[in-house]
Amino acid sequence: MLCNGSLEMCLFFFVAWVLYASQVAAVLDIKVPDGALVAQYGKDVVLNCSFSASSAVNISDLSIIWQLADTKKIVHRFVLGQDDLGSQSESFVGRTQLFPGRMSTGDVSLLLQNVQIEDEGVFTCFASYEDYGSASLQLLVGASYSKPHIMAKPASNLRPGDEVTMTCLSHGGYPEAVVLWLDGRGNNLTTLSSTSQVANEKGLFMVHSVLRVSVEANSSYTCRVKNEALGEETHSSFNITGPQVTFPPVALWVTISLAVCLVGLLIALAYVCRKKIAESCKEGPPAAEEAQEVEEDETKTAMKPLNS
Repeated sequence: MLCNGSLEMCLFFFVAWVLYASQVAAVLDIKVPDGALVAQYGKDVVLNCSFSASSAVNISDLSIIWQLADTKKIVHRFVLGQDDLGSQSESFVGRTQLFPGRMSTGDVSLLLQNVQIEDEGVFTCFASYEDYGSASLQLLVGASYSKPHIMAKPASNLRPGDEVTMTCLSHGGYPEAVVLWLDGRGNNLTTLSSTSQVANEKGLFMVHSVLRVSVEANSSYTCRVKNEALGEETHSSFNITGPQVTFPPVALWVTISLAVCLVGLLIALAYVCRKKIAESCKEGPPAAEEAQEVEEDETKTAMKPLNS
């Protein structure tokens, strides 16, 4: 603004220009979705932004800026009918695109491709067409967790009451998962477990959860991994069945051997007893006959007259 008059006149024009700019600015009604937008990691997402126009928009008079609210990094810039990406943040190079075919209706939405974890944040949509306006929306990122893999130690030769350590592993997810342990009756065992989650260089988490329990026969244990941002859940179960909950092989063979020996001993004892009984029965009649003969001899002797 040029001012060739007095200082007072220059000040008057400056104040008038500020008042005019404040009335004109931010009167363009920019609309974005209510609530946070959740995008799938590695997929494409459209950040919707639009304004109402009384007539078809002349793209040559339209300027658009998409910017990160916190860092002020330029995500995409479109000035007077064409892309102007010289100041675009390096992390967004080659991943953004507008929709020129929709701009005549006031649609200034942004296509963000190959969504990354670091894209999560608040995006501001600026638009200038006759008037000026802006609005912000929040982008959340979610990545699905892999199906859990459960390992048990020891995994065999288990007996009821033995302590077993079960480890549940899942990876590739974001944000941090909610991990639950349940037994076959639906009882929550999570308080008996310890869980750690570590992010890799891409920001994706590895879940490592350990549960220690006393084994019950024919029981099962389930590890559930929830991703609340995506509303997803994946799970795996570890089953302990009858064949696993058995006596150890050595103890089993010892038991069988003792049982066989005991049965053999009983059979031998029964045979000996039977033989003894049989022999006793055979010896009984001759002994009785001999005793009778002795008695008769004594009787005859007593009846003979004595010689003088």
